[in-house]
Parts: sequence; C-alpha cells; structure tokens
Amino acid sequence: MDFEKKDADLQKAIISALVERHTINLNKETGIAYLQAEFEDKVNPCVTLTRDEIRKETGRQKVRDAVMDDYAKALRAPGIEVSRADDDTIQICMTPVRARKNEFGSLSELRTKNESDLEEQPELGDPPCY
Repeated sequence: MDFEKKDADLQKAIISALVERHTINLNKETGIAYLQAEFEDKVNPCVTLTRDEIRKETGRQKVRDAVMDDYAKALRAPGIEVSRADDDTIQICMTPVRARKNEFGSLSELRTKNESDLEEQPELGDPPCY
C-alpha cells in the first residue's frame, strides 16, 4: 500500500478543511460589532487528530510513533501551529494574523510602548469587566 500518498492526501485535507472553516468564520463575523473586547478567538479553528483517525483515513493497521511525528512535522507551516497533546493526539490550529503595531522587536520596546500608553491613559491598565 502507498501510505505516503494517503498521508499526503490526508494532510492536505486537514489544511484545506481548516482554511475553509477559517473563511466561513471570517464571513460569519463580518459586520458584527461587539460592545466590548472579546477575548475568545472566534475565527481561527483548531482540529484534533488522533491515531485512530489516521488509521481509519489511511487504512493502516498500526500508526507508529514515527508516523505521528511525521504528521506533526508535515502539518507545520506559516500560520499553522501544531502541538502534541499526548502520544496519541495532535492538535492543529490556525494562528491569528497580528497587526504590525502589535509585534515588538524586543522586550524593552514592548515595555516602552506599554508605559507610553499607560502614561496617556492609566485606565488602559485596568482589568476588563466581564
């Protein structure tokens, strides 16, 4: 059996489904205004992939640790975060795109920006109300 092709097809299907869900979520959020900052990410999806699911999708009888490692490695890409929840589970998540103004080149740059904003508006440092 050609498991390499089946693995590649499953990996493409996973990324494709995540991108499709991301697009759906973006379109669902278009035109919605919240009254306060929302701390939940409502746009970037995650999927959990288990050994059993790989076994079922590829027709394997066994899914060895090396296969799980290969999947984790193959699914990593810009905008995609992959983590191993445990030996039998991989979590694949799309990561949010950050605005350039929210990326800092150093800790001192971040601290300087925080201090500057808090100096202008001290209430920005107060915890949000739920």
